[in-house]
Amino acid sequence: MSNFLLEINKSKSLSDYRVDINFNEKFRNDKCHFENEQFIVILDGVILNKKEFLESSSKTWVETLVTLYLKKGDSFYKDFRGSFCGAFLDKKRDKWIVFQDHIGSKNMYFSEMMNGGLVFASSMPKLYELRKRRGIKEQLDVSAAYMLLTYGYMLEDYTLSVGVRKMSPGSYIKLEGNTTTHHKYYEINNIPNNNLTEDEIIDRMDSLFKIAIKRQFDKDIEYGYKHFVALSGGLDSRMTSWVANKMGYTNQLNFTFSQSRYLDETIPKQIGSDLKHEWIFKALDNGLFLKNIENTTKITGGNVLYHGLAHGLSLYNQLNFECLGISHSGQLGDVVFGSFDKGIVLQTNFKNGDGAYSKKLINKVDFNQVIKSSYKNYELFCLYQRGLNGANDGLMGVQQYTETMSPFYDIDVLNFAMTIPVKHRSKQKIYKKWILKKYPEAANYIWEKTGEKINSPSIFIKNKEVTLYKLLRKILLKTRIKKLGYGSKNNMNPLEYWIKTNDDLREHLDNYFSSNISLVENIQLKEDCINHYKNGNGIEKMQVISLLSALKLFFN
Repeated sequence: MSNFLLEINKSKSLSDYRVDINFNEKFRNDKCHFENEQFIVILDGVILNKKEFLESSSKTWVETLVTLYLKKGDSFYKDFRGSFCGAFLDKKRDKWIVFQDHIGSKNMYFSEMMNGGLVFASSMPKLYELRKRRGIKEQLDVSAAYMLLTYGYMLEDYTLSVGVRKMSPGSYIKLEGNTTTHHKYYEINNIPNNNLTEDEIIDRMDSLFKIAIKRQFDKDIEYGYKHFVALSGGLDSRMTSWVANKMGYTNQLNFTFSQSRYLDETIPKQIGSDLKHEWIFKALDNGLFLKNIENTTKITGGNVLYHGLAHGLSLYNQLNFECLGISHSGQLGDVVFGSFDKGIVLQTNFKNGDGAYSKKLINKVDFNQVIKSSYKNYELFCLYQRGLNGANDGLMGVQQYTETMSPFYDIDVLNFAMTIPVKHRSKQKIYKKWILKKYPEAANYIWEKTGEKINSPSIFIKNKEVTLYKLLRKILLKTRIKKLGYGSKNNMNPLEYWIKTNDDLREHLDNYFSSNISLVENIQLKEDCINHYKNGNGIEKMQVISLLSALKLFFN
């Protein structure tokens, strides 16, 4: 994994620093570690519009970065498009700036040290390792532990450790003199713009989406890489792959991981074949990847459910990434061109438990104490927490090997999409209309979420529009002819089915639980973990195992 760790001794000059950089060779010319008499520049990630900056400056990349700082100041990177994080030292002003991208696709953590220093790291385990070498024993944040047992990820800037915090998306931290300040240079705005017609919205969506696709896929070509593109039964990755193909980016290796013979296998298999792409499939049958507990937690630091990365790692660990480019996904497409909000107007209220995987212990999360930001509505709260805090952590698996990007993460796409009135975005209405108008062939395949095509015919029952498939499915479920959800194998990740039917897996998880439950020192937390694991569903078992593995690796 490409990462860096920066340790600054604030008690002396801010130029008294130590940096540990482990940049991988992927997109190496986008990354930067430079020092001269005036500046230090550290940049990790991939800058999709780098070429645009170079063409306008006629300078080297390092010179361009310095020039941008001198012209635009502390947030000189705000016009970058891509996935990145970094740090910048202005020696003359004795000032450090540590930053991350607009949507936090590359995590940055920070920690006060006993000598008055401050450490920043893009890898949580690397930070734990340094703190241990400095003689610091990690203290579990019990409130954060309950976040893992409910939401399945950390809220706001929390981590499992009392002594470590995470930078928020679109932010930077400035150290100047004896002062450390936190700043926001970007925030998502979903104030609706009611000035456009539906056709104008669709045309603008399409134009911005194609610009985002071009930036991503041109970056692969710049480095001579093959396009590595996720493909599932959903709409999001489908549209990334489909639009790219239509724009001429046909040299794609599509990849899929799922329970075999489920829609998340059968749909992308057909799409990949029809588009004449190479396609690779990793079966998740029997849940064997769930045994890979600690190797996964060594990547996440325990801040998110391990199974959400372990399934992807079971594929990535088998691949040779030498010739593969960006991992192109459809991350968050359903809530960018759709919405977390299901109504026709934005809900202004949100509450503890919104976006949580389990609510059994939700009263143990001190919500009013934890949520420090001012979210204008339910959609923004869910987007920042479940979307950027939760889903982004799932990127860490493939980031061990390459860079990641989704066209729905492109800030120009995101800025426009979030201002589309929610009456258009709700239930993916405008999303489906965009596909049907611009890419009708992409609608010829079933949508995994609904089990039918997006243009399936419907009928009205009691003044409510219902598709024939939904009506049939409801009948089958009521008569118990068909089962859905985690308890059946009709799911991408049927956790309960795997645990129930695979004796070896169940015994492995039970043994891990029994061997490590004693690591929970807080009496009430331990009691809740025992009940959560023994009486909980598949996800709740994963929540407990995720916590125990973090305690064993980092807090023991």
